Amino acid sequence: MGPESNPLLMNGVVRAGAGRPADAPPHRVVSAAGLSMICSDWTPTGADPDLAEEAAAVLHHNAVLSAYAAVGDVVPVRFGGAVSGLAAAARHLDTHAAIYQAVLARLTDAAEYVVRLRPNARAATPAVAPTTGRAYLSGQRSARDARLSAAKDRADAVAALFDALIEEAREASGALTGVRASEAAFLVPRGRVARLTEICATAHTKLSAHDLTLTLSGPWPAYSFAATEADETALLREVAG
Repeated sequence: MGPESNPLLMNGVVRAGAGRPADAPPHRVVSAAGLSMICSDWTPTGADPDLAEEAAAVLHHNAVLSAYAAVGDVVPVRFGGAVSGLAAAARHLDTHAAIYQAVLARLTDAAEYVVRLRPNARAATPAVAPTTGRAYLSGQRSARDARLSAAKDRADAVAALFDALIEEAREASGALTGVRASEAAFLVPRGRVARLTEICATAHTKLSAHDLTLTLSGPWPAYSFAATEADETALLREVAG
């Protein structure tokens, strides 16, 4: 079976002429319509896939995309999109060039970063037995007021963090809350990444006082911002053949 008929997994799309990252795993590049499709060799597993092979394919897919996202603009294709060969990949680019170009314009010189907040487990405060009924009621009111005050302070701190992150981002997806584990994705211009990192480092210290742990990760392929629902349906509702 020649290379033109080997099935390929679509990893992502970049502008034609984009260089190959030196640390990217093995992959193919097919160019047409001013674009290049990044794709990987694929052997269909049929109705009974080998889970280890599929997991390896997912990791390879993500590694290829992450390598491109670290150095330039890339439209990530969700794992599972496939074409029947190199010629089909070129036809896919010709057919959907306008959509890919529009998405690349949105992603120009930016990458996705994810901020996660996780509430920490609090150590139990030893209870002091009240001496009178009045003392008991007073203690209950004080504990309630302290909980409400702490919750408000935590919510204000999280809201201030989110507002600061929005200032550095082109777009955002998701929301942050101090009540439960949460995460938000931000499309950040590369020139603002240092400031975003600084904000998160400062917030990490402040939020620890509110029993919250903050983590920042990225750059990631911009899955959260790569396409509108309509665009993704047009691109991925069929296996291009």
